[in-house]
Amino acid sequence: MALSIALVSPKGGVGKTTAAINLGTLAAAGGLRTLLWDLDPQGSASFILGFDKKGGGATHHLTRKRPQLSDGIFTTTAGVDLIPADISLRSLDIALAANSRSRKRVREALASVDASYDAVFIDCPAGVTLANEGAIRAADVYLSPIVPSPLAVRAFDQLAEHVAQDRRATGRLMGFLSMVDRRKRTHRDISDQLLRYHADVLQTSIPTSTDVETLEHAGARRGRARSRGAIAYRDLWNEVQTAALGRQIELSPEAIGTDSTDSTAASKRAKR
Repeated sequence: MALSIALVSPKGGVGKTTAAINLGTLAAAGGLRTLLWDLDPQGSASFILGFDKKGGGATHHLTRKRPQLSDGIFTTTAGVDLIPADISLRSLDIALAANSRSRKRVREALASVDASYDAVFIDCPAGVTLANEGAIRAADVYLSPIVPSPLAVRAFDQLAEHVAQDRRATGRLMGFLSMVDRRKRTHRDISDQLLRYHADVLQTSIPTSTDVETLEHAGARRGRARSRGAIAYRDLWNEVQTAALGRQIELSPEAIGTDSTDSTAASKRAKR
């Protein structure tokens, strides 16, 4: 049974896509059969992984009579399979609202590929949407980046409240600090308070630095494999695994010597 992780936040610009790609490629480097499902109409994860094809099939995966993902999967040389986003996702909520099983569609779609993968990452759009609610009801883990600012903390608190109130949200909420600049007093104070007093916030923090900002594009091969950003994402993935599975999956030697976040490779059509 696949471990499903939804990258979700009511607030945009907090690092969901960067985390989805880096954690997904780390999972693949650990030997897990890994799928990244891009549900964000901006399609940033799809673009970074080399898929920028125009089309309108992404919504159809969820709105067809029986949700099905297998015919929309592409392979990438980053080691992660991809279900790419497209412009049709902008109207996904409208399409879902017309369906009486709208909040069950993501779960049903995941079930269609469950036997084929060990880990599935869902890059959700910002905001509160039917698709996001469906992802929360379907996923085992709700992983939410928190930039150390009052508005981002408020957004995380809103997410925590929503999860607590939704009786069908049976997964575990895990927040983590993102884009942290400890030279700034506000960042230090908010980070320290969250780590000390918020039980749902993981201990690993992702720094704000050039290597993190370019990590998703450049892949950070060899010399960058031990950069602050690459090390932080490896630590975060280890912490998520321990919290969700009670164990860690060892990365391959290649992943340690050659960073596993090579996200610029072009994708190709998977064999069916």
